[in-house]
Amino acid sequence: MRKLFFIASALIIFAGTVSILRGNEGEVEVLWPPDKTYFYTDRVTLVLKLIGRMDRLLVRKGDTVLMDKAVELRGQEGNPPSSSPFCLNLELKEGENKITIAGLSAGRELTKKELSLFFATKYVALYVLPPKDYKIAYFHSSEVKKLCISCHPSLNKALVKVTSLKDSTCLFCHRSKVSGPFVHGPVAVGDCGVCHLLTEDEKSFVAEKPIKRICARCHEEAISGWEKKKYWHGPTATGDCLICHEVHAAPEAFFLRKKTNTLCLGCHEEKASGRHVIASYVFGNTHPVLGNSNPLRPDRPFNCASCHSPHAASSQELFVLDIDQGGLGLCQACHKK
Repeated sequence: MRKLFFIASALIIFAGTVSILRGNEGEVEVLWPPDKTYFYTDRVTLVLKLIGRMDRLLVRKGDTVLMDKAVELRGQEGNPPSSSPFCLNLELKEGENKITIAGLSAGRELTKKELSLFFATKYVALYVLPPKDYKIAYFHSSEVKKLCISCHPSLNKALVKVTSLKDSTCLFCHRSKVSGPFVHGPVAVGDCGVCHLLTEDEKSFVAEKPIKRICARCHEEAISGWEKKKYWHGPTATGDCLICHEVHAAPEAFFLRKKTNTLCLGCHEEKASGRHVIASYVFGNTHPVLGNSNPLRPDRPFNCASCHSPHAASSQELFVLDIDQGGLGLCQACHKK
């Protein structure tokens, strides 16, 4: 019996030792963001802590590899290595994103963590509302700030108004915000405080709501003109200019998030065929919504905004012209005969 006892004790000790060694092999701790978080931006910073003897970090979004990088974690005096926070900027697709983070050593997976993140878009009806069990999170909180300054102490300096983009501390993490063919004025000069609250509380750098109040500081004349119209487009009525406009750097003119028709069809997908125009009045049983020349504005392409105002108008259909005759006045502006 005594012999069996010693053998059993030895096995327990051995198993515990193996467990400790395996625990020291590698671990990935997700410091930010929390699982099941939703955002109103397509860019998110992933903050990790890598612990143990791993030599490679693999990050996937679905089946897409976002990072496959060698990592060197050095320990001291024979202790398992550990690291400071490790950051990675993620680009989210609209809707749900499944993120997988794996730590490997010599090709063997030591640890794996999974995150579900949701990019809630106001310009695609399918993804306006996040799942019920998701919660919003703000990156610029006091807790996350502590993680950042552990590696980047310069970010702890007092908030100041800068006069050039190159001097902006924000550019350190948000360089993608300034890359685009159409850069918004405040971004171009690095004056983020024009729109963002430069405070030290839990919602620092968040923009004031509704966004229209901020936009009106520079675009007061245009907004006051729309407010005098009888009918308003949904985004105008709610004061949420960001539904259609990207206010940092945009891929399209007028700081549109996407091409005009792509934006419109995100909510009005049933209009894609052009058959919302009364078929009996139109040659070929349909009306073009893209590609033709614009008789009213030859300098611009023909699209949804050629006939409909994206902001406000005097007619319920948001026609760009003040028309009568049940809408035929607009048709006759282009179709003279």
